[in-house]
Amino acid sequence: MRYFLVSWIILSAQPLPDKIVFRRVSGDTLHADCFTFQGGWMASIWQVQAGQSQPWRRDSFFVDSLRRLRLYLSYTFDQQAYQPTKRWRIDYPEARQVTFTEEFYEQSLNSFIPKRRFTLWRGASQWDSLLRSWLGIMALNWSHYEGAMPIPHPSLSERTLWGDSLLVEEFDSGAQVYVAVGGYAKRSGGACDTFLIYDQQGLNRVERGFYALCVLAGDKLRYIRDTFCTLTDCITTERFFSYDGMGLLVIDSVVLRVYTPQGQPVSQGSFPKRYFWDTQGRLNRAIYAGGEYELTYGNQIVALNEAGTLLGERNEAQKPEEMVVYDWQGRVVWQGEIPPGERFQLPLELPSGVYLCRVRNRVIKAVRQVP
Repeated sequence: MRYFLVSWIILSAQPLPDKIVFRRVSGDTLHADCFTFQGGWMASIWQVQAGQSQPWRRDSFFVDSLRRLRLYLSYTFDQQAYQPTKRWRIDYPEARQVTFTEEFYEQSLNSFIPKRRFTLWRGASQWDSLLRSWLGIMALNWSHYEGAMPIPHPSLSERTLWGDSLLVEEFDSGAQVYVAVGGYAKRSGGACDTFLIYDQQGLNRVERGFYALCVLAGDKLRYIRDTFCTLTDCITTERFFSYDGMGLLVIDSVVLRVYTPQGQPVSQGSFPKRYFWDTQGRLNRAIYAGGEYELTYGNQIVALNEAGTLLGERNEAQKPEEMVVYDWQGRVVWQGEIPPGERFQLPLELPSGVYLCRVRNRVIKAVRQVP
């Protein structure tokens, strides 16, 4: 079991970027417009090809008052509308245990169907860290080497992000149960912690490789090495980390080697990544093998439980303001203009439910209750 993926994350001390642009080496561009709301944030992601901009994805993350990630919804633009594609449900059954349930939308059934479940023990519990751990990385499914949208914050560069063990289960639709398929477990400590990578076959764990994590100071890692083997080849990956004087990661250099089970070299590649931070400690540029990111900031901060103030206010502008209303799954359910002097409010025709209302770069959560 091996994953080459990267994550989406906003550090708790940093505001949410207003815009993220990823310029691929191929010449295509992806850009995301980000909006915060009470208890989370949304990102609308667009593709620019041959000078033409087209909507691609819309992702929403929901956080509880304890800074724990609770729900993730992803929609993909299909011809004329956004269609649901994926959902996470995140639970915290006990202290230092987190469970991600990954579900995919089945159009024929008009519902989300379970696919996989990830359980991490003794790892980080805050949402800003979870998305940089293997939980967020595997479920978000971004290329760890080449780079991809959205936010390219460093992943797996801290010891606590790994926890002590990870279990991966797949859903058996026939038996309607989850079946263990693999994971990793801490095997030893010392100067470097070692983790066994395994596949689960019935009641037996079949060893496939290992991770070695070496700490520089505190929680920061200086070196990671992992080896993973199949019947036909083995892959060894080494990661070397470098930090600036403020302790911010600036270089994450990945060296990948492929060889036969007998030790004969097959191929080798290097994938350096560089991170650049502004004077406020915010990531504003990142360079991957697949392209370059640029992040720009305003004053957006993800609010955990602060009340919104948009609804009920009058439109003080001298022209109509467009308001877009999304349902809890991120679908547009109403879109229209609020004339000057009129109040922003949920349309009366909407049924009871939880909605997200957006005007320019302001997004808030609203609840409508119909008697």
